[in-house]
Amino acid sequence: MKKTGKRTGKILGLVVWGLLVSAQVVHGEEAKNLLTNPGFEEIKPFTVPEKWQGKIEATEMPKGWGINFGFPGKLTVIYDAIASHGGSKYIRLSREEKGKSIAFTEAGRWGAAARKANPGEKYSVSIWAKGKGTMAILAYMYTPHRAFKFSRASKRMEVSSEKWKEYKFEFTVPEGMGYFTPAFHINGTVDLDDASLFLLKDEPN
Repeated sequence: MKKTGKRTGKILGLVVWGLLVSAQVVHGEEAKNLLTNPGFEEIKPFTVPEKWQGKIEATEMPKGWGINFGFPGKLTVIYDAIASHGGSKYIRLSREEKGKSIAFTEAGRWGAAARKANPGEKYSVSIWAKGKGTMAILAYMYTPHRAFKFSRASKRMEVSSEKWKEYKFEFTVPEGMGYFTPAFHINGTVDLDDASLFLLKDEPN
């Protein structure tokens, strides 16, 4: 009887272990980072458009990312594997004017190229930051016809440390919206690295 009990216990233990592993695999598949170049490791040269000369200052830009020209400022790519949160590079955004922000977004994700989404889907946007200033994480919202409607935004969060800290914002796509663009609005001088965008819930109405 004791041997049978031990054997049954081992079998139950293996079953529970298998279920846990399966759950982790499924969770891993659901938690796929949807952003391209999330660690800002791929860099390309950048030329400031003539009409934005004097407002935007940048000579390089992470591939797949850009500055919303309505919220200009300074972007610098920092090449430092030791100081970065991950990889060998990170970016520094700066706009010191009171009440003004520089907006860093997925390049090409505005208007016609915004991210497709369905009402009811829930997303999590996160990024690692350090420095001194404030940051708001936004999702620019667009209608199914790709017309800009409004923004869903986190509360403005204080960044006041030289150590990396993760900042997160969750939002649900509302009725009448079909696209969105993730963005980070910075006032002060703040370093960013390792962004992520996760689909947490997929319940289209």
